[in-house]
Amino acid sequence: MYTLLYISKYRKTLTDSEIDTMVQTSGAYNASKDITGCLITYKGKCVQILEGPETEIKKLYSRVKSDPRHYEVHILSENPIDERAFPQFAMSYLPIKIERKDSQALERLRTNVSILSDFTNPVHKTAVLFWKKIREFTDTFS
Repeated sequence: MYTLLYISKYRKTLTDSEIDTMVQTSGAYNASKDITGCLITYKGKCVQILEGPETEIKKLYSRVKSDPRHYEVHILSENPIDERAFPQFAMSYLPIKIERKDSQALERLRTNVSILSDFTNPVHKTAVLFWKKIREFTDTFS
């Protein structure tokens, strides 16, 4: 089994509908290829962790890199793993949609991140780095 964490930017602002369609399509694809993981989006950026068979993860990452909606696609971490951090999520998705001064939205975001993290198990260094990146996103609002 293998994991890969990447970060990218979207070429244009995607609508909620476009992202929802992408998440549904990707979730079905991931489930068919035994891929699990989580996608977080914020202001035209995304960070995603993928877990599954190495050949499938590398194929999927190649698809992301060639997807015209993405640019500045960079791997942050990749490595073989013994156990998944997101075993029950073919495609967990958490959009971050808050402004710096919205304390109620920030608290909801922190609660959602906390709930999501309760369903995961950071059993490998790539999963730990994923949660570190998410904390960096949320810390920019403080």
